[in-house]
Amino acid sequence: QADVRRYLSAISRPSTEPVSPPGDLRPPAAERKLPEPQEAPRVLVADDNPELLELMEEMLQEHGYVVTTVRTGVEAIESITAGRQDIVVLDILMPHMNGLELLQKMKDAGLDTPVLIVTAYSDAAESTREFGNVKGVILKPFNVSDLLNRMDEIRQQIGK
Repeated sequence: QADVRRYLSAISRPSTEPVSPPGDLRPPAAERKLPEPQEAPRVLVADDNPELLELMEEMLQEHGYVVTTVRTGVEAIESITAGRQDIVVLDILMPHMNGLELLQKMKDAGLDTPVLIVTAYSDAAESTREFGNVKGVILKPFNVSDLLNRMDEIRQQIGK
């Protein structure tokens, strides 16, 4: 009976704290544990075209990714080995170390970070078949929605 009076009293006046009806076994809001926010996936984008890098960075950030960009294969392998990357978006034709050399270095080092190839090189799918971490190839010029859809597929696969 005291619960009913407390409930009726609470609903008759404005309150910032929701009040549970009698018999509701949920703990008060202050005691309920909220789910942990999911960490945004970290993406490394490696391409030697600065305009394309900027475009991909903006697109991916707008869709909830934390983005790092690099312009050479050497910078990419340094970033991959130095920090945690959830996904790598990789061009094949880059200076100092091309994408295929980078994939080989990742394989040799036992790094299985998922890679999405974005390239103008039309034979990229055939050239990257031996690398199990390559999750797809998108040819330049590409449709933005295609890139985002592939990224979201990879994101689901890795649980981010």
